[in-house]
Amino acid sequence: MEKLLQDNSIGFALLDENLHLLHFSELFVLFATPGRRPQPGQLVTDCYLEVFGLEEELSKLSKTPAASLMLSCIHRTLLESGTHYLDFKFVALPPHTHEQPKLLFTVSDET
Repeated sequence: MEKLLQDNSIGFALLDENLHLLHFSELFVLFATPGRRPQPGQLVTDCYLEVFGLEEELSKLSKTPAASLMLSCIHRTLLESGTHYLDFKFVALPPHTHEQPKLLFTVSDET
């Protein structure tokens, strides 16, 4: 079953039951690519983020229930897999579109 989370400052996250597909707001995509904003439609692969750093940054951006639930889902996935890293692949969209950027992630053992 899919869960739809709505939040004004984070946008929304769409999680499938296996947590394989996530839709995030542009804010999250910009954070996920520090120092190199992706062009609309560009596929950015192998962007590794340490989950504890991600949590710290997101806590600065928002204290909302949606952000907390999104992070707890990511934490659970990482704890079950025994790694602290995710392999992010996403496509950026132009600003002010009604579609949300798509972000797919898989657990990675690389550091």
